[in-house]
Amino acid sequence: GLEHLVGYFANEVAIVADFAQSEHPSFNNFLGKVRRNVLDAMANADVAFHHVCEALNVQRDASQTSIFQAMFALQEQEWHSVEDLSPSLGEDELTFNLKQYNHNTSKFEVHLQLRHDGKGGLEGDFHVATDLFTKETGERLVEAYILL
Repeated sequence: GLEHLVGYFANEVAIVADFAQSEHPSFNNFLGKVRRNVLDAMANADVAFHHVCEALNVQRDASQTSIFQAMFALQEQEWHSVEDLSPSLGEDELTFNLKQYNHNTSKFEVHLQLRHDGKGGLEGDFHVATDLFTKETGERLVEAYILL
């Protein structure tokens, strides 16, 4: 049975998003590149993340993630392709409520986790590493995300 299984049942997929490109692309061009990178990464999503770390000979460090520092997670109950992840939200249907949680640690420098709320919208959590960011900076990052 499943009672003896222990583990993380989601596969992290590392995606390159280079913000410091010398060509200074427009946001739409940058988003297009990120989309292509996501589609390419999802085409290889069956490769376990720890195998990627082993292949890259990444040294593990319990104090930080080994390959990326920002995490975006969209929890979907059922999906088969990246195109299925596009919710049909109207222009003013995405709202964020700020709540402060007293976590003593953060696995990532920035972590945005969204999930469907069962009413046609999204709800989520946004965490920042408090040794790197103030609460005000975290709030500005949320506001910038909403603006985008």
